[in-house]
Amino acid sequence: MAEQTGWQGERLTIGLLGGGTVGAAVARGLASRAEEWGIGIAGIAVRDLAKAQAAGLDRIAPLTTDPAALAASDDVDVVVEL
Repeated sequence: MAEQTGWQGERLTIGLLGGGTVGAAVARGLASRAEEWGIGIAGIAVRDLAKAQAAGLDRIAPLTTDPAALAASDDVDVVVEL
Protein backbone atom coordinates (compact mmCIF):
# COMPACT_ATOMS: atom_id res chain seq x y z
CA MET A 1 0.00 0.00 0.00
CA ALA A 2 1.26 3.47 -0.84
CA GLU A 3 2.22 5.71 2.04
CA GLN A 4 -0.63 8.01 3.00
CA THR A 5 -0.11 11.56 4.16
CA GLY A 6 -2.25 14.03 6.04
CA TRP A 7 -3.49 17.46 5.10
CA GLN A 8 -1.95 18.66 1.81
CA GLY A 9 0.93 16.23 2.10
CA GLU A 10 1.91 17.44 5.57
CA ARG A 11 1.27 15.89 8.95
CA LEU A 12 -2.14 16.89 10.29
CA THR A 13 -1.99 17.72 14.00
CA ILE A 14 -4.96 17.22 16.28
CA GLY A 15 -5.81 18.82 19.61
CA LEU A 16 -8.05 16.60 21.72
CA LEU A 17 -10.38 18.16 24.27
CA GLY A 18 -11.24 15.45 26.75
CA GLY A 19 -9.28 12.61 28.26
CA GLY A 20 -12.00 10.56 29.93
CA THR A 21 -13.11 7.11 28.84
CA VAL A 22 -14.00 8.11 25.28
CA GLY A 23 -11.20 10.65 24.87
CA ALA A 24 -8.57 8.19 26.07
CA ALA A 25 -9.84 5.52 23.67
CA VAL A 26 -9.81 7.96 20.76
CA ALA A 27 -6.31 9.16 21.68
CA ARG A 28 -5.02 5.59 21.78
CA GLY A 29 -6.71 4.76 18.48
CA LEU A 30 -5.33 7.83 16.74
CA ALA A 31 -1.86 7.25 18.17
CA SER A 32 -1.86 3.65 16.94
CA ARG A 33 -2.61 4.76 13.36
CA ALA A 34 -0.66 8.05 13.35
CA GLU A 35 2.02 7.04 10.87
CA GLU A 36 -0.41 5.32 8.53
CA TRP A 37 -2.82 8.26 8.52
CA GLY A 38 -0.20 11.02 8.57
CA ILE A 39 -1.47 12.55 11.79
CA GLY A 40 -0.14 13.56 15.17
CA ILE A 41 -1.72 14.55 18.48
CA ALA A 42 -0.43 17.98 19.47
CA GLY A 43 -1.96 17.82 22.93
CA ILE A 44 -4.80 16.58 25.08
CA ALA A 45 -6.81 18.94 27.31
CA VAL A 46 -8.04 17.22 30.47
CA ARG A 47 -9.76 18.22 33.70
CA ASP A 48 -7.58 16.10 35.98
CA LEU A 49 -3.88 15.75 35.13
CA ALA A 50 -3.31 13.01 37.70
CA LYS A 51 -6.07 10.80 36.26
CA ALA A 52 -4.86 11.40 32.71
CA GLN A 53 -1.29 10.52 33.70
CA ALA A 54 -2.50 7.39 35.49
CA ALA A 55 -4.28 6.39 32.27
CA GLY A 56 -1.02 6.84 30.36
CA LEU A 57 -2.20 9.72 28.19
CA ASP A 58 1.00 11.66 28.88
CA ARG A 59 2.84 8.97 26.88
CA ILE A 60 0.67 9.79 23.86
CA ALA A 61 0.82 13.60 23.84
CA PRO A 62 1.45 16.59 26.10
CA LEU A 63 -1.35 17.21 28.61
CA THR A 64 -2.90 20.53 29.57
CA THR A 65 -5.77 21.77 31.71
CA ASP A 66 -6.28 24.78 29.41
CA PRO A 67 -8.45 23.73 26.45
CA ALA A 68 -8.62 27.27 25.04
CA ALA A 69 -4.84 27.51 24.83
CA LEU A 70 -4.63 24.12 23.12
CA ALA A 71 -7.33 25.08 20.60
CA ALA A 72 -5.59 28.39 19.86
CA SER A 73 -2.14 26.82 19.48
CA ASP A 74 -0.36 27.25 16.16
CA ASP A 75 0.63 23.57 16.49
CA VAL A 76 -3.00 22.42 16.15
CA ASP A 77 -4.71 22.02 12.78
CA VAL A 78 -7.95 20.40 14.00
CA VAL A 79 -9.65 20.42 17.40
CA VAL A 80 -11.77 17.42 18.43
CA GLU A 81 -13.99 17.68 21.51
CA LEU A 82 -14.89 14.41 23.17
